[in-house]
Amino acid sequence: MNNPKISIIIPIYRAEKYIKRCIDSILSQSLTDFEVLLIDDGSPDKSGEICDEYARIDNRIRVFHKRNEGVSSARNLGIENATGDFTIHVDSDDWVESDMLKELYLKAMESNADIVFCDYFLHQFGQVNYRTQCPTSEDNQQILCELFSKLNGCCWNKLIKRELYSEYKVIFPTEISFCEDLYVIASFLKNKIKVSYCNKAFYHYIKNENPSSLSSVTNGSFEKDKLMFDMFVNLLKGLPAEKVFKRVFSMRIALRNFWRNKDSSSQFAKHCFPLLRYINPLDDLKGYMLVMPSSIGLYSIIRSMYNVKHSIKCPNQ
Repeated sequence: MNNPKISIIIPIYRAEKYIKRCIDSILSQSLTDFEVLLIDDGSPDKSGEICDEYARIDNRIRVFHKRNEGVSSARNLGIENATGDFTIHVDSDDWVESDMLKELYLKAMESNADIVFCDYFLHQFGQVNYRTQCPTSEDNQQILCELFSKLNGCCWNKLIKRELYSEYKVIFPTEISFCEDLYVIASFLKNKIKVSYCNKAFYHYIKNENPSSLSSVTNGSFEKDKLMFDMFVNLLKGLPAEKVFKRVFSMRIALRNFWRNKDSSSQFAKHCFPLLRYINPLDDLKGYMLVMPSSIGLYSIIRSMYNVKHSIKCPNQ
């Protein structure tokens, strides 16, 4: 099919239990002028075979099999091969409402938008919660600030004009595995593009159902998180969002490091003490009460006290 309205890109890894639900929800869309790019990122289960089965029964589906290189590499391959006017990314263990493509596309046409945000449903701990994603302003710099505080930075609730990727030379960074999609959205918002908002939820985000396909707080390292931090600081240099990012993500990185439980007290202090200058305790007082003393050499004591008091597993930060 040539030049569809929308290209849907789905990176796939160890998703054989979920991928049929995801693809079926897309094939039931009321807007039918789309293509689906299934990117099998070297999945060792039957995910690739399932994708091939769907491609045989629907010519709007194209399957790409590649060696495992991570979600950013898979998404970049999808962007390179997409032919639609707009793109949207979907995670293989999530699903979407049948009017998602139609409503987002109509909103983009009606408002002449380059990117359309929408609300979403969060599924976690057996509950479903509605998450509003309405920016408080149409100003890109304000939206960029809110992207690091109140808005979700994922790509799956955003319809994006495909030409933006080439026009602004934006790709998903393969060096990091935390906030890579947020980096892409922030890269777009630095520019003079038109953002619109659709006040409906279409996307069902399943948090932590498929740990094999998602990054866990216990995975990665401080070095990787610091690389991500430095990349964002460089991207946002001189913009109002730089200060917001430093404040919010210094706390987030410190807490991620706290829950990994991989550092000695001296290592934790070396890693996280420099972040204290950016952290505002009013953002997360409980988190600050863990991070602050840990960052001055008391990590082992604070972590042991917390484990004894609460006897719980590491929360997902």
